[in-house]
Formats: sequence, structure tokens, C-alpha cells
Amino acid sequence: MKGMTFETFRVDAGNRAAYDYCRRATTLDYFPGRPMLLLGPEGAGKTHLLWAIVQYVRASNVRAGLALVMASEFPDQVRHLALNPAPIQEGKPALLLVDELEAFDTDAHALEGVVKVFLANG
Repeated sequence: MKGMTFETFRVDAGNRAAYDYCRRATTLDYFPGRPMLLLGPEGAGKTHLLWAIVQYVRASNVRAGLALVMASEFPDQVRHLALNPAPIQEGKPALLLVDELEAFDTDAHALEGVVKVFLANG
């Protein structure tokens, strides 16, 4: 989703806080080990902000693990982190971004395991 960047996100009074939090999350040390949850109606820009984080981190050449998962696309590589967390225990920062959280029904247990691994490893 190349067009979804911070520069193309339309900021207004209703989404300013979410935008600011997501910008700060790209520093990778602003929320050490603390989850952040974006809530809002469909079309509010939650997916846009998640993709903006991905685009920013990728473009900044920061050495960080980065996973964006959705209920419709939950890669085995991320799913298996619950069983083998070694890839995020290498000492570099890692971000887990989850979109479509409300749609994780059959994979909720697997996602919970991955989230627990991320929380346990800061």
C-alpha cells in the first residue's frame, strides 16, 4: 500500500492524537514494550496509519523487525514466533502491527501467542 504514508494522511482534530502516536511509534523507543490500540469506525484511517508506519520504518533503514498482519493474511513466519521467538530476541527492536483485529476469530489464539511473545520481549 505504497500511497499510504504519513504525508498522504489527512489529519484533523478527530484523528490528530492517533496520527501523533503513530509518528512517535516509528522512533521504536517511544512505547517500549507497551501496546497501542487504534480504535475508530471503518474509514477512519487506521489501516492508513499502520501502513504509514511500515513505509516510514522501511524507508528509514532502521534495523528493526517489522510485521504487519491481518486476519486475511497471517503469515506462517509471524505465526511461528509464538513457538520460536528467537527472531525477535536478537536485541533489535521489533514492531507488531495488527490490522482487522476484530476479524481474528479462528486465529485469535495464535495471534494471542504472538502478542505475548512480543510483550515478553519488550
